[in-house]
Amino acid sequence: MTWDADETGEPYAACRDEAVRKAAGSADVKVEEFYSETLLPLGNVSGGYVKNCGGNAAGVPGTMSSFQGLLGRINGGNIPLPMDAPTANDFPEMADENDDKYLPLNHPCDIEWPRGLNRDEIGPVWNRADCDNKSLDPIVKGGETLALERLEQSVTQRPDW
Repeated sequence: MTWDADETGEPYAACRDEAVRKAAGSADVKVEEFYSETLLPLGNVSGGYVKNCGGNAAGVPGTMSSFQGLLGRINGGNIPLPMDAPTANDFPEMADENDDKYLPLNHPCDIEWPRGLNRDEIGPVWNRADCDNKSLDPIVKGGETLALERLEQSVTQRPDW
């Protein structure tokens, strides 16, 4: 099983990924995680953004110019070249006769309700209170709302645009 490894440091994502790894391991399923959100790891690890900001997550860049300055400091500015795109030979052959059952859907409503589960038993894993918890300190600050606020500020500060 493969997936994009979470690099944000969000507690919910870390718990979720650990639970999936344990469940897969107990079923003898090999798990491979790939880091693909950023050029280098976000965390306080060798070569990571936080490590290169003195180990302080608050020092991770919030603007493009500060991000470019940080890249110039990491590994002397030597950014690795992208890997070659995979070829058909890099992918395994069909594993079993059921693989053709997992083709893309023709319509979103083609998804069957999970067998054996009552709709009343299924609910969200987290709620709004989890999102409002100020004690959580994610590595990545902001999001779409903050980006839109910054965009509006930059446009209104330069009305000649």
